[in-house]
Amino acid sequence: MTVIIVVVVVVGGGGDFVSGDELISDSFDLKEVDGVAYEVKCKKIKVGGESIDVGGNPSAEGGGEDEGVDDAVETKFDVPAAMRLELFGDLNKDDYKKKLKTYLKKIKERLQNDGKSEDEIKDFEKRAQNYVKTLLQRWSGITFYLGESGVQMETKVDKDGKSIQVEKPYIPFWYDGEDPEPIACFWKDGLTEMKV
Repeated sequence: MTVIIVVVVVVGGGGDFVSGDELISDSFDLKEVDGVAYEVKCKKIKVGGESIDVGGNPSAEGGGEDEGVDDAVETKFDVPAAMRLELFGDLNKDDYKKKLKTYLKKIKERLQNDGKSEDEIKDFEKRAQNYVKTLLQRWSGITFYLGESGVQMETKVDKDGKSIQVEKPYIPFWYDGEDPEPIACFWKDGLTEMKV
């Protein structure tokens, strides 16, 4: 069985979860960092160029052997390709800090709604703050992805029937030194398990 982790954000004080984008799967080698994030080293993969035999005889049917087949092969990274993440590109550092602050506040609300103790929440905040410092030290090499829907803002209806704007998380990818394969970061408490 494969478990896919999806991002969720708790809205208001209750059970309306926003954004069901699939972001990461346990089939990747997830490394927990500081108790607040998962990091995943992406691998290069080849996508496309599949040869599909549909059982016909193209020469007898007047077609050429490769007619209608696009055999273009692309090199991509496995995590964005498998999870259908959309490249967002670069983001201004101050804008990212504001967006991340809002997102971490939503995670804190989620932890409170899940009945976590005040000490557990303070521990999360401390660890998250330390991890954010580490992320920001890597700033010059960070590129961002969004979930499959590719939208930054989404309008949802909260439990009281009010329309609200919810910002989705930006997923940072960076290179570690000269390594040609990037590392992706996912906030642990912003993910929920979904069995498929």
